[in-house]
Amino acid sequence: LERMFLAITTGPALLERAEELFPRLRFGGRAHEQIDALSGHEPIFRQLIWQLRVLNQAVSDWEEGPFEPRGIQWSVESTSTLTNGKYGPMRDFPAPEGFSQQRWSLHAKLAGGARLYFRFEREVEQGVVLIGYFGDHLPTVKYP
Repeated sequence: LERMFLAITTGPALLERAEELFPRLRFGGRAHEQIDALSGHEPIFRQLIWQLRVLNQAVSDWEEGPFEPRGIQWSVESTSTLTNGKYGPMRDFPAPEGFSQQRWSLHAKLAGGARLYFRFEREVEQGVVLIGYFGDHLPTVKYP
């Protein structure tokens, strides 16, 4: 299994094998474009793969109650940022097909200030994690 992940050397290669490597993750349009643009030489590329692995495993292990991925640093966006007229809409990423649009709040923190916005959803009898955004830290009320 580890060899499979090491064989992923670019964003397009990651997306091409996403269903196989991350069967419980669903990528929205913006996240798909952002990951597709990665050459694989970015300092955070391997960290992105790690984060996706952790989220996929966490949702695979989830049975009931709140979804709380362990093994990554993540947080909830502040209410003041989410409701701000300027900063809130910056978190309106497209949802994967078949899922409702909503403002994204949960985000994993990667080195260099990068963020991976995600949310937990139920899909039939199992949980899935939607990926809405991967990129630079977005401005907030606290850090404009």
